[in-house]
Amino acid sequence: MQNWVSYADHVVVFSVVADRELPAATPEQIARKEYLIGREATLAIEQRLWSASGAPALPSTITMQVRDGR
Repeated sequence: MQNWVSYADHVVVFSVVADRELPAATPEQIARKEYLIGREATLAIEQRLWSASGAPALPSTITMQVRDGR
């Protein structure tokens, strides 16, 4: 079994400080009910728990696309 640090540059504790819904699906996708509600979240790094040797610098915030749980 492998663990998080086998694939990670950093292992951190973070908080979500902002999020927003991404532009809606096309009318055709909505009509077919074949779409996801996209979101973008901004994460604030609270604590670095571990970093790989030679890993790139860790920014203070990270913005990434996330999937809505609905």
